[in-house]
Order: sequence, then structure tokens, then C-alpha cells
Amino acid sequence: MFNDSAITPRLIALKERGSAKTRRFTVRTATSTPDVAGCHVLFIPKTERDRLPELAARVAPTGVLLISEDLPAISDR
Repeated sequence: MFNDSAITPRLIALKERGSAKTRRFTVRTATSTPDVAGCHVLFIPKTERDRLPELAARVAPTGVLLISEDLPAISDR
């Protein structure tokens, strides 16, 4: 996830579980654009709306799934 939002406590709870059925995962907080390297799914809260183009450009070559909070059509950017 990129910085904090209202959903952060739920993501932290997932982190503590560490798995969903047989799939293991980690949840980490990125606070700068280079920190998102290596992720497979990136949650972007609405507080980071202005940084969306920068973050999307950073992960575009790697096929990362972008999930936003109350942001219109990421795919259109």
C-alpha cells in the first residue's frame, strides 16, 4: 500500500494473517515511488491522487495490479 488511508487497519490485519488459503503474501507500506518496486498489487489511497500518474508509470512495465480508493478509472490515466 502507498501511505496510509482508512483501509490501512484492514490491510495490516491481512499482513498479520500472512496467507489466504494456501497463498502466502506480505503487506508493506511504501512511502516513496522507488519503494513500490517489486510489488504485485499496489493500493493507492485517495490522499495520493496527485501521485497516481507517477506511481502508475513506475509499475507499468511490470504488470502490477493497481487498486485505488475512490479514484476514477485508473486505466484511463
